[in-house]
Amino acid sequence: MSTRHKRHVDSDRLVYTCPHCDSDVEVHEGQLGEIIDCPNPACGRPFDVPAPDARLSTRQPGEGGTRKVLKAGLAADIEHDIMVRHPAMFRNRPITYLGVLLLIFGGIAGALILTAELPIIGMASGVAALVGIAMLAIWYVQVLYRTLTITNKRTIYRQGIVSRRTNEVQHDDVRNIQVNQGFLERLLGVGRIAISSSGQDDMEIDVKGIPHPDSIAETIRTYQ
Repeated sequence: MSTRHKRHVDSDRLVYTCPHCDSDVEVHEGQLGEIIDCPNPACGRPFDVPAPDARLSTRQPGEGGTRKVLKAGLAADIEHDIMVRHPAMFRNRPITYLGVLLLIFGGIAGALILTAELPIIGMASGVAALVGIAMLAIWYVQVLYRTLTITNKRTIYRQGIVSRRTNEVQHDDVRNIQVNQGFLERLLGVGRIAISSSGQDDMEIDVKGIPHPDSIAETIRTYQ
């Protein structure tokens, strides 16, 4: 990713141009060699700030037009998502998942084969297939509206379709992280993760059937 150096303003202040939105961003010398997030609210994307290897020219009064110069913060000062996970469907409940698929495809096969000779059984098979499809769709929507988000500052768990419930724990406040996996869950790469903060006795975030809970716990510890 290329970053264009714009101009030198004073001894400890540089202005770089964001390669994504073309905004002028004020960068201090201590940020050279780091990755910062563009402070433009409409952008917010990260870019590298390499140290310039050419001699900087001095900006004269009145140069640079009327473009607004934005002040850059450190990347750690701006919250951004690290990972977003939903509970698994098949890996969380493989037997139930296979049973629903069997109901769907068995119902479709029965409707196609038996409707001509045994119309009642054929219709019942078709209804069974529709029930299976409805079950799978409802299950998918439930999983879709259960979201575990890890940012660089906190862990957030949102659940619910009509009525939404949100629990969050700041990384600095995390007291306990529990990861539980049975033998089959370890084979399938899913498990339960529970998180509590220093001010709570109960687990404030408790998610079952989440993919790769070990990596989630490790990510949280990295940002503590």
